[in-house]
Amino acid sequence: MQTQIEDPTRRKFLGLLAKLPLVPASMLVAHNVGKMLPPAPRKVLLNDFPIAGFKYYHGPSVHPSLHAGTALHLRAEPGNPYDPHAVEILRGGDKLGYVPRFCNRHLSRLLQAGVSLSCTVGQVNPMQPAWQAVQVRVSLLQAA
Repeated sequence: MQTQIEDPTRRKFLGLLAKLPLVPASMLVAHNVGKMLPPAPRKVLLNDFPIAGFKYYHGPSVHPSLHAGTALHLRAEPGNPYDPHAVEILRGGDKLGYVPRFCNRHLSRLLQAGVSLSCTVGQVNPMQPAWQAVQVRVSLLQAA
Protein backbone atom coordinates (compact mmCIF):
# COMPACT_ATOMS: atom_id res chain seq x y z
CA MET A 1 0.00 0.00 0.00
CA GLN A 2 1.36 3.35 -1.01
CA THR A 3 0.97 6.41 1.21
CA GLN A 4 0.42 9.77 -0.39
CA ILE A 5 2.32 12.73 1.02
CA GLU A 6 0.21 15.84 0.92
CA ASP A 7 1.73 19.12 -0.22
CA PRO A 8 1.67 21.74 2.61
CA THR A 9 0.45 24.50 0.27
CA ARG A 10 -2.42 22.28 -0.85
CA ARG A 11 -3.30 21.52 2.76
CA LYS A 12 -3.34 25.25 3.58
CA PHE A 13 -5.52 25.98 0.57
CA LEU A 14 -8.05 23.26 1.43
CA GLY A 15 -8.12 24.44 5.06
CA LEU A 16 -8.79 28.00 3.92
CA LEU A 17 -11.47 26.81 1.49
CA ALA A 18 -13.26 24.91 4.25
CA LYS A 19 -13.42 28.07 6.39
CA LEU A 20 -15.02 30.22 3.69
CA PRO A 21 -18.76 30.92 4.03
CA LEU A 22 -21.13 29.44 1.47
CA VAL A 23 -22.07 31.99 -1.17
CA PRO A 24 -25.38 31.81 -3.07
CA ALA A 25 -25.05 31.35 -6.85
CA SER A 26 -26.61 34.78 -7.45
CA MET A 27 -23.68 36.40 -5.64
CA LEU A 28 -20.95 34.84 -7.78
CA VAL A 29 -18.83 37.24 -9.81
CA ALA A 30 -19.19 37.01 -13.61
CA HIS A 31 -16.10 35.85 -15.48
CA ASN A 32 -13.86 38.79 -16.44
CA VAL A 33 -16.61 41.33 -15.79
CA GLY A 34 -16.15 42.16 -12.13
CA LYS A 35 -19.87 42.70 -11.55
CA MET A 36 -22.41 40.69 -9.62
CA LEU A 37 -24.70 38.48 -11.68
CA PRO A 38 -28.31 39.65 -11.54
CA PRO A 39 -30.72 37.03 -10.22
CA ALA A 40 -32.84 35.37 -12.88
CA PRO A 41 -36.48 36.54 -12.91
CA ARG A 42 -39.01 34.11 -11.51
CA LYS A 43 -42.11 33.25 -13.55
CA VAL A 44 -45.49 32.95 -11.86
CA LEU A 45 -48.16 31.37 -14.05
CA LEU A 46 -51.23 33.61 -14.38
CA ASN A 47 -53.26 31.95 -17.13
CA ASP A 48 -53.33 29.04 -19.54
CA PHE A 49 -55.87 29.30 -22.38
CA PRO A 50 -56.49 28.73 -26.12
CA ILE A 51 -56.15 31.67 -28.53
CA ALA A 52 -59.52 33.27 -29.28
CA GLY A 53 -60.10 34.00 -32.99
CA PHE A 54 -57.06 31.94 -34.02
CA LYS A 55 -58.55 30.90 -37.36
CA TYR A 56 -59.60 34.45 -38.30
CA TYR A 57 -56.15 36.06 -38.21
CA HIS A 58 -52.66 34.77 -39.14
CA GLY A 59 -52.98 31.72 -36.90
CA PRO A 60 -53.50 29.06 -39.60
CA SER A 61 -50.53 30.30 -41.68
CA VAL A 62 -48.20 30.47 -38.65
CA HIS A 63 -49.50 27.27 -37.03
CA PRO A 64 -46.88 24.90 -38.56
CA SER A 65 -44.02 26.95 -37.07
CA LEU A 66 -45.47 27.07 -33.54
CA HIS A 67 -44.22 24.69 -30.86
CA ALA A 68 -44.21 24.56 -27.06
CA GLY A 69 -42.02 27.35 -25.73
CA THR A 70 -42.39 29.69 -28.73
CA ALA A 71 -42.28 33.27 -27.44
CA LEU A 72 -45.34 35.40 -28.12
CA HIS A 73 -46.13 39.03 -27.41
CA LEU A 74 -49.20 40.50 -25.70
CA ARG A 75 -50.51 43.98 -26.49
CA ALA A 76 -53.45 45.67 -24.76
CA GLU A 77 -56.00 47.13 -27.18
CA PRO A 78 -58.07 49.55 -25.04
CA GLY A 79 -59.54 51.20 -28.15
CA ASN A 80 -61.16 47.97 -29.35
CA PRO A 81 -64.81 48.82 -30.14
CA TYR A 82 -66.06 45.38 -28.99
CA ASP A 83 -64.08 44.95 -25.77
CA PRO A 84 -62.14 47.69 -23.94
CA HIS A 85 -60.08 44.96 -22.19
CA ALA A 86 -59.03 43.22 -25.43
CA VAL A 87 -55.46 41.86 -25.52
CA GLU A 88 -53.89 40.87 -28.83
CA ILE A 89 -51.55 37.88 -29.12
CA LEU A 90 -48.75 38.44 -31.62
CA ARG A 91 -45.79 36.53 -33.00
CA GLY A 92 -43.46 38.99 -34.66
CA GLY A 93 -45.74 41.07 -36.89
CA ASP A 94 -48.39 38.35 -37.17
CA LYS A 95 -51.57 38.67 -35.14
CA LEU A 96 -52.62 35.22 -33.97
CA GLY A 97 -55.79 36.27 -32.17
CA TYR A 98 -56.83 37.46 -28.73
CA VAL A 99 -56.78 36.49 -25.09
CA PRO A 100 -60.27 35.04 -24.45
CA ARG A 101 -62.72 37.50 -22.92
CA PHE A 102 -63.20 35.41 -19.76
CA CYS A 103 -59.59 36.08 -18.69
CA ASN A 104 -58.49 39.28 -20.44
CA ARG A 105 -59.47 41.98 -17.93
CA HIS A 106 -56.63 41.50 -15.46
CA LEU A 107 -54.04 40.95 -18.23
CA SER A 108 -55.14 44.15 -19.96
CA ARG A 109 -54.81 46.12 -16.73
CA LEU A 110 -51.38 44.65 -15.98
CA LEU A 111 -50.12 45.46 -19.50
CA GLN A 112 -51.43 49.03 -19.33
CA ALA A 113 -49.69 49.45 -15.96
CA GLY A 114 -46.37 48.38 -17.53
CA VAL A 115 -46.05 45.08 -15.65
CA SER A 116 -43.67 42.57 -17.29
CA LEU A 117 -45.50 39.50 -18.58
CA SER A 118 -44.15 36.49 -20.42
CA CYS A 119 -46.30 34.81 -23.06
CA THR A 120 -45.35 31.49 -24.63
CA VAL A 121 -46.99 28.66 -26.50
CA GLY A 122 -47.79 26.00 -23.93
CA GLN A 123 -49.00 23.26 -26.22
CA VAL A 124 -49.83 22.72 -29.90
CA ASN A 125 -52.28 20.02 -30.90
CA PRO A 126 -53.09 19.98 -34.65
CA MET A 127 -55.78 17.33 -34.06
CA GLN A 128 -57.93 19.81 -32.11
CA PRO A 129 -60.34 22.28 -33.74
CA ALA A 130 -58.69 25.62 -34.69
CA TRP A 131 -60.04 27.41 -31.61
CA GLN A 132 -58.33 24.87 -29.31
CA ALA A 133 -55.24 23.93 -31.34
CA VAL A 134 -52.81 26.30 -29.59
CA GLN A 135 -52.68 26.73 -25.83
CA VAL A 136 -50.93 29.84 -24.49
CA ARG A 137 -49.29 30.37 -21.09
CA VAL A 138 -49.02 33.83 -19.57
CA SER A 139 -46.69 34.36 -16.61
CA LEU A 140 -45.83 37.30 -14.39
CA LEU A 141 -42.10 38.02 -14.26
CA GLN A 142 -40.89 38.69 -10.72
CA ALA A 143 -37.41 39.73 -9.68
CA ALA A 144 -35.83 36.87 -7.76
